[in-house]
Amino acid sequence: MTELLAIADDTEQQLREATSRHQEQVLDLAADLEIAQAELERRTTTVRELQRRLVEAQMYDLAYSPVEAPPPLPTSFADLLDRLDGLADRLLFTGNMETCLDLDEQMQSSAWAQTGWQGLLALADYAAASTNNEFAGDFKTWCESPPNGRYAISAGKVARDESSTVRNSAKFSATRVFPVPESVDPSRQIFMGAHIRLGNSTTIAPRMHFFDASRRNGLIYVGYIGPHLANTLT
Repeated sequence: MTELLAIADDTEQQLREATSRHQEQVLDLAADLEIAQAELERRTTTVRELQRRLVEAQMYDLAYSPVEAPPPLPTSFADLLDRLDGLADRLLFTGNMETCLDLDEQMQSSAWAQTGWQGLLALADYAAASTNNEFAGDFKTWCESPPNGRYAISAGKVARDESSTVRNSAKFSATRVFPVPESVDPSRQIFMGAHIRLGNSTTIAPRMHFFDASRRNGLIYVGYIGPHLANTLT
């Protein structure tokens, strides 16, 4: 009887933990949806205003001509990795491909991959503008005030760096050191504290860590795409 009660208690605890995780995921998705809706409204307003100006200038063909649809977003991290060659002039992935591909085993992988691809497109556009001295801020600033017609993601998904606790911990900081060419660092590796939050589930919470060398050689180095790395909370 005691053993059965222990099993029941353990099962109940597992159910509570699973319920808590699912509730947090729902809240995270709701927050992401709110951000996406606000961004959609901002862009819709911009398009409407530009269209109005074209009409006032009697440029009716430009105002009402259909716009070519963008290519579909990737539905997996395998698809995302296959597309990276198209960004190679501004962005290089130096991380572990298997770690990235393992994310495809998760239920939310498609949404994470789409967020990741949007982040990569934004990084590539930012790198181009930064290299050409068209933009003076960092990537988060770019996303806070994106130039018209350029890719950007919600600034809330962008972290400029890790916390001082993580940076100053040999244990935690070591897991955030990723490969770069010798021309970037003689040790052929560098700490990448800047990252993009691809998702916020309590178990995986995938991240994309990158190093901005755009003002040095025109490139962004993405050293990691995978589960949230260990910190003081994990």
